[in-house]
Amino acid sequence: MTTTSFLRPFVFTAILFMASLPLSAAVTVTELGGKVQVTWRYQDSKAKSVGLLLSTMGFNPETAIPMTKDAKDNWSVTLDSRRGQVYKFQYLVDGVVTLDSDEEKGAVDVDFALRGTPTPPIGEPVIYENETKPSMKINTSFFKQFDPALSGSLLSVSDSGVLFMGGEFQLVLAEFLFTKLSNEHPRYMKAFFDVGLYTQSGLTLAQSSLITWAFGFLASFESQKGGYRNYFIPYYGAKVGGVSITNKGSGFYLEPLVGISLIQTEAVSLNIGAGLFLNTFDLAGYLGVRSSLSLGINL
Repeated sequence: MTTTSFLRPFVFTAILFMASLPLSAAVTVTELGGKVQVTWRYQDSKAKSVGLLLSTMGFNPETAIPMTKDAKDNWSVTLDSRRGQVYKFQYLVDGVVTLDSDEEKGAVDVDFALRGTPTPPIGEPVIYENETKPSMKINTSFFKQFDPALSGSLLSVSDSGVLFMGGEFQLVLAEFLFTKLSNEHPRYMKAFFDVGLYTQSGLTLAQSSLITWAFGFLASFESQKGGYRNYFIPYYGAKVGGVSITNKGSGFYLEPLVGISLIQTEAVSLNIGAGLFLNTFDLAGYLGVRSSLSLGINL
């Protein structure tokens, strides 16, 4: 066995100088002992600050990842990564975005880089010659925050089979989808605040209304390997907050949740779930089950 073939499983290094980037910029992808890292470098002696903008954060200047400057005016930042990851990125130099058109956004494909193959230009088809096409994810991971969501719900309580109909407005505090390995089921997490308004079936809001306000979270419980996807992800969670019912009283409530995420992307989410409605003012009379369909849109 040659030294090269011996080291290949442990160390892969590829440096990408992309035509679409300034001559002063470069991206390095390394893999050592199974750990993949990507390093972005930008050279500018006059810059006072340089940050990295990623598509997973919406190229938002407020989420720019700070880059560190060395003695030779080289700015750099290193992030942990994984095989199968594809990055689209820009630089924020002294508050000004570089590579600011869709055609010029930088791109790096970790699998291509580790094979020493340049990442194809964005928008052009990928051509594989004399090699097996690497496994690719259906969708890259995403992170978003402060996005609205609406849900329609039915709440059936044990008091003579009373049925409440209504829905909730949600403010998604944070929502993200990620994997640690390219062939691992995704982990889905969501934290939110919502306000619900319901009316009893056959009555008006003035006659019988139910109002809730609560904080909640959702988390997927898949961890086994089996391939990346962004649909049909089972989850569990809980909501805790306050509730008020016309002519009945008010108090606190707790609602354990289970459900399935029908689809999860950076732009839209669709969840269907159910919860056990537990309250402090009349648990025996108003022990209920709530089912809901929730639609979230990234505005």
